[in-house]
Amino acid sequence: MLNFSAAHDVEIITSIVDRDCATTRLWPLVRWSGDMLRMDHRLQDVESLNAADCDGFLSVLNGVVEHSPWVAERAFAQRPFATIASLHSALMQCIKEASRAERIALFNAHPELAGREAVEGAMTPESTGEQGRLGLTSLSHEEFRELSDLNRLYREKFGFPFIAALRLHPTRQSVIATFRERIDNDSETEIANAISQIAEIVRGRLDRIFGIEAG
Repeated sequence: MLNFSAAHDVEIITSIVDRDCATTRLWPLVRWSGDMLRMDHRLQDVESLNAADCDGFLSVLNGVVEHSPWVAERAFAQRPFATIASLHSALMQCIKEASRAERIALFNAHPELAGREAVEGAMTPESTGEQGRLGLTSLSHEEFRELSDLNRLYREKFGFPFIAALRLHPTRQSVIATFRERIDNDSETEIANAISQIAEIVRGRLDRIFGIEAG
């Protein structure tokens, strides 16, 4: 059994894909206790972040933008931040001002829903928690097949994975319904959708770091 630190309140069990049972279970199987994904680098306020050196700043924001530390590195130069909202705006401005190739690379840093990264145990703790909350690590066979097909078709069409801010969805069924709708969009629409969804993902992760209750 592999355990995350107690600060994350997440217990990882084993890496399996069981297709003989009634449900398909993907690594990691997540048990929740207490607050979901409480961050190790919890701060009292944004002033503490402003006072940090570059390494400290990046350590606190590690994981906020999926596998893309360059976003926080660019935002560091814009300190001080008056509020968490202004920090969020700075991070998103760095993404919007990035080249198209950088943005596509950022999109591709995100895991598919119940995809290869989940099966291989390669998701970040943040993505693990976000997918686990909706039961995307424990799907029916039908859901797993549909998501696998949608993941493949979406990537073939757009060249990056479907990105959704899972915190905005009450159930995995609502995510799947949105996936079905968005796959019919054109590329520019989905690039815009990906950026707006990343903005919501980043907002949620910042809220957890700074202990802000979801509104």
